[in-house]
Amino acid sequence: MKSFKKALKLACLVLMICLASIGISIAGGAPVPLSRRKENDPQIKIELVESKEETTDSVQIDIKL
Repeated sequence: MKSFKKALKLACLVLMICLASIGISIAGGAPVPLSRRKENDPQIKIELVESKEETTDSVQIDIKL
C-alpha cells in the first residue's frame, strides 16, 4: 500500500508538471517588464524666472456718445 501511495504521488507530480508546461506554452508565459528609463536618472531641472516688468497689451478705446 505504501508503494502504491508513493507511485500515486509521483504520478500526480508528473501530471502537474505536464499541465503547467502546457499552460505556459499556450499562454506564452508571464511578460517581462521592460525598464527603458533608469529610476535614478540624474536630470537638471531649471525653473523659468519671470521678469518683474509689467507688460500690458491692452488698448484703450474712447467712446463718445
